[in-house]
Amino acid sequence: FCLATLRRCSKTILLMPQHHHETGGLKQSNKQHKQRFRSKGQLTQTHRGRVEAATVSKKKKAAIAKQARKLKSDQSRASKRTETQNEKRKLGGNNAAPHCIMFVQTYGDGSDARSVRNALALEAGLVVGDKDAAVLHDQVITMYSSKLRKRLTLIAAPRKEDVCLEYAKMADSIAIIATPDATMDQPGDMLMTCLKAQGIPTTTHILAGLDVFTTKETKKKNDLKREFAHAAADQFPDTKVHFLEKKGDERTCLWSIVNRKKRNLTWKNHRAHMHVDDASTQDGELRVTGYIRGDALNVNALVHIPGIGACPVLRIISANDPLKENDGTTPDVEVIASPSESLQHSLETEVEVDPLDAEQTFPTDDEIKQSVEERALKNVASRTVAVPRGWSNYQASWIVEDEDKDDDDEQKMISFTRHGNDVTDDDIQREIFASVGKQHISNAGVDDDEEDSDDEDKFGGTGEEDLEERLIVGNEEDEDDIDLDAQYDKEMDMEEEQENLAKLRSTAEEERNFPDEMDTPLDTPARVRFAKYRGLQSFKHTPWDAREELPEQYARIYKFKNFSHTQRRVCNALDTDPSDDELTQYFVPEGQYVTICIGNVPKEYLGSLDPSLPFILWWLWEHENKMSVVHYVLKMHATHDEPIKSKERLLFQTGIRAFSSEPIFSSFTSGNKHKFERFFQPESVVVATVIAPVQFAPMPVLCFKQLQDGSRVLVATGSVLSVNPDRIIAKRIRLSGHPFKINKRSAVIRYMFFNAADIHWFKPIELATKYGRRGHIKSSLGTHGHMKCVFDDQLKAHDTIMLNLYKRVYPKWKYAECVSTSSPIITLEDLKMANGSEDEDRMDTGMQEEMDE
Repeated sequence: FCLATLRRCSKTILLMPQHHHETGGLKQSNKQHKQRFRSKGQLTQTHRGRVEAATVSKKKKAAIAKQARKLKSDQSRASKRTETQNEKRKLGGNNAAPHCIMFVQTYGDGSDARSVRNALALEAGLVVGDKDAAVLHDQVITMYSSKLRKRLTLIAAPRKEDVCLEYAKMADSIAIIATPDATMDQPGDMLMTCLKAQGIPTTTHILAGLDVFTTKETKKKNDLKREFAHAAADQFPDTKVHFLEKKGDERTCLWSIVNRKKRNLTWKNHRAHMHVDDASTQDGELRVTGYIRGDALNVNALVHIPGIGACPVLRIISANDPLKENDGTTPDVEVIASPSESLQHSLETEVEVDPLDAEQTFPTDDEIKQSVEERALKNVASRTVAVPRGWSNYQASWIVEDEDKDDDDEQKMISFTRHGNDVTDDDIQREIFASVGKQHISNAGVDDDEEDSDDEDKFGGTGEEDLEERLIVGNEEDEDDIDLDAQYDKEMDMEEEQENLAKLRSTAEEERNFPDEMDTPLDTPARVRFAKYRGLQSFKHTPWDAREELPEQYARIYKFKNFSHTQRRVCNALDTDPSDDELTQYFVPEGQYVTICIGNVPKEYLGSLDPSLPFILWWLWEHENKMSVVHYVLKMHATHDEPIKSKERLLFQTGIRAFSSEPIFSSFTSGNKHKFERFFQPESVVVATVIAPVQFAPMPVLCFKQLQDGSRVLVATGSVLSVNPDRIIAKRIRLSGHPFKINKRSAVIRYMFFNAADIHWFKPIELATKYGRRGHIKSSLGTHGHMKCVFDDQLKAHDTIMLNLYKRVYPKWKYAECVSTSSPIITLEDLKMANGSEDEDRMDTGMQEEMDE
């Protein structure tokens, strides 16, 4: 029954009509699914056995780049580690120069440094017999350590600052010695300051003498060691500290000094130099023997002899190395390298100047004929035009005549011939101010400062002919203006003017807040007195031709088109390829013990050397013997609190040479113009400019002031900035005036000038005040220097009006080589104390003589 019923129902359902649902317009419509990846079967069906070209995804590229960067970093780290290890093994090795270690102390007489040096030398394997005991008292000990397998040069520096500075130039490491009961004195502090400024190599601090502490004083000893370590780290952050208190500490200390990573001093390590062990004069040439240090020696390069300068190398011959085992036979002397005539550096230091180089040749007949025709055309074209009062012929030549212009214009016009053919001498003489006489012109250019007189000598006088042409006022005053000036002069009280002027000048001398201020002379016109100065709209942006009106001495110096490019080329030339046989034959590797023959050295030179100072020779890079304008950045030392006047004689001690000169100081600023500084003020930074041989940066500089007794005062420290003769150093002067009458933005100014002609001469220059106002000169009032000025805002009664004038200054040619001599380095405070004690001694002696009488 159930099955029959189910069959009947199913038939009924199948026979019923089907219903289709239609969706409305608001039904959600989902986005159709996009298959991103195909299955393997679909890929197989698509490719059908074909293989596509391999493509790398961005993710895989990033993974490969990361692995490459990591591999590159590992390789760089490994190469640097290998290079550092090779440098450590090379320094003091069998084929290298001995490792030079200098022992110095900042207190006492230097005996502790010598004791520590001897202890480390004995620990290194120095065998001293009864006959060789005197070697321990020498300043320099050169030995071979069988324990360390190193060559060593141990130097016990004396307590002389200049000797320590010379030894520090050749030292690879410096050991600073101290004891428990010692404190740094003033000369020791000065020595550390000079070493830092010169460039100090790798340092190690050694505290010796700890065996004096007993077992009960262990805490005191540990506190002392902690304080010493902190003080050493504050002074030299990368230093190593060692304590000599038990057996074996000397060996550990020496091993650490020899195997430490060395500090790289570019100016020393990349320049060949030699500490001379033996020097003699043979056959008119100087022969020096020693180890080549620093870099490979180029036989074509020049060598710097202290006190003489650059000298050529004649040849390099072999010498018997004292640290190599010898079988007793004398080896044959052979020439290792000889210079090439085509590659040897030139000895020329100055440019040969031809005095007739700039002379004009005599004109030819064609040129004379052409000039006559041009002159005839000019005379035909001459015409009379109306120009504003005060315009020159050149300005009038640009005016296009307008026939419709009304003759009754607001401005008064004058008529004259365009080319000046109708201007008579009487008209010109009438415009020259009466005060411009021969006595004034003869005194023109005499400045209160030394710089102006020097510049006048340099340019050949004051230029009276040029001034007479430039100072002529090419206009005629109307009768109405003359009457107004005369009326203004009658109302002026001249006695009151003079009294007020004297009072203001006395106040300015007492309170000189602006060092560039200068009073306008009463007896000389300002346009004559300041004829070589110019006004600038903007000191930073106004153009100034760097080769304009150069002195004659600038024709003798060298100038580089691109000094930075030249320096890179010279440095790259030092790295020679060992496979280049053409250049390798002129280079002697570092570490060889050779004898160098030098020419152009006087026979009496060796007798003039100070035996207490080491004899060190430096090889010059290309162009370093040529004279140019060198700029140094200097910072005044903290112990020197007195200003130094520009062009004062100073002693410059660079890394490779010492010389004296008279620098000029300028501000250390950016831009193409730099303000001249009359004084080097305490705690300031300036640029000192001298004419000296070319020096490539980086190069340290120590600046001293030489005293009459031979001692030196440390003035400043710094480095080489650049070599650039086109660096413009502009001296500024400020002419000051004071407001007489103030009417809103206009004011009457006095005491800046004292005649009307000067006011017209300086009229185009902008004015400025101490309180920030700016303005310009509108017109002159009267004939005694009063002028009407307009400013951007109302003046204050106590304000001061300034007119800035500029003139370029140049360094003098005062270069002189200095011979190294042993002289103490003192501070300014020590000098004052010494002078004070001498004065007291003189007073006591005088009082005692009076009492005796």
